[in-house]
Amino acid sequence: MSEVKEAVLLLGMVYSNEMVPKIGQEYRDRVRCVALESLGYSVKTLDEKHADSILSHGKHCRANFTQPRRMLKSMASKWGSIQLDHIILDYFFSPVGWARVRWSDSFFTETLPELAKERILSIGGKIWLPNLQCIRESIDRFRVSIDQFYTVHPVANPMENPLFVATENACEELLLCPEGALTNQSQLQPILAQASFPFFALVLKKSDNSELMQQGVSSNDNDDHASKSLLMWEAIVATPQRIDHRKCLRVFTGGKDSIQSGPFLHAINEIRKKWSSTVDIHVEKLNTQELCANKWQPDQFVDWLLQSHVHFILGHVHQSLLNHNLLWDMEFAMQQFTRLKYHVGFPSGEQLKCPVFTQDKIKYINCLGELAIKTMTVPLTADGTYDPNYHASVQRLK
Repeated sequence: MSEVKEAVLLLGMVYSNEMVPKIGQEYRDRVRCVALESLGYSVKTLDEKHADSILSHGKHCRANFTQPRRMLKSMASKWGSIQLDHIILDYFFSPVGWARVRWSDSFFTETLPELAKERILSIGGKIWLPNLQCIRESIDRFRVSIDQFYTVHPVANPMENPLFVATENACEELLLCPEGALTNQSQLQPILAQASFPFFALVLKKSDNSELMQQGVSSNDNDDHASKSLLMWEAIVATPQRIDHRKCLRVFTGGKDSIQSGPFLHAINEIRKKWSSTVDIHVEKLNTQELCANKWQPDQFVDWLLQSHVHFILGHVHQSLLNHNLLWDMEFAMQQFTRLKYHVGFPSGEQLKCPVFTQDKIKYINCLGELAIKTMTVPLTADGTYDPNYHASVQRLK
């Protein structure tokens, strides 16, 4: 069964089919949507300007998000029953005067409450708003109503907003737009010129368990979902705050002169030559000896990887650690590696479950099916001895 992706609805954007850079939002919206999907999100868009009937992929809905009843009816007709983890109001081309008229009072007094009441937004889900003067004034004016359903968080680090991260990753494509440099750097400047932080995150409050049970949702389901959301949030927050063309790539090479590191670093150098005019790739390497000299534990190693734009692990990290007097708890290590799930690089996502990465030799054998000799797993106890029950089972098989 494939894992459910975090669901995002982008307001004021269109997931178009436009492949050619041209004036208008269609091309730039598409490349940002694609970049967001590459981060592991399921992406939908909604605006009232673009017809959804001509877009066969089914990811766009035509509706006015300041008219919640009609909007929810259109969404249900288009997508059926959905639940979203992030609803993001686009911050591109949002001059204060236009925003004040476009994002009217009804968005705060009607749309926000309806999204919570109708459970369109998941527990702990976030609504992202640009920190414009009219947004601040509306939050202050309607704070009593908003506080019934949400906690309001000022967000100083723009990299916490998934759309901002995706837009940063799509910088090269956005620079092709005829309008000029429509990038995070240019579009955030008007916001930061009149505000000390770029975004608000409205986080949906958690209802009590009795109410959840009435809605047919178990608290365990929500706790599990919240843990997945936290994992993605942590990966995004850890990404360096760089809004320029320089990208940091961090790679664990394995042994000091590992066979795999030579071809990999050669390939990276070729990429750097090819892209030198558009992106500066800064490569930081770490081998086993250096890891052990730092005496890093799994969480510190993963922190190092997360604080880059792209990560690579070329070898099994735990191998040879004991030779350098460094001891890792492998169960803790595997838990820490899951934090890489939503970070750009290798391994990430489902690759973290690959038996080659986890070194699960039994799964290797299981892949052979009937071609393999019948095999059973005999786990060890914490002190390194065989579990008596499993050991007895092996004896009976003789």
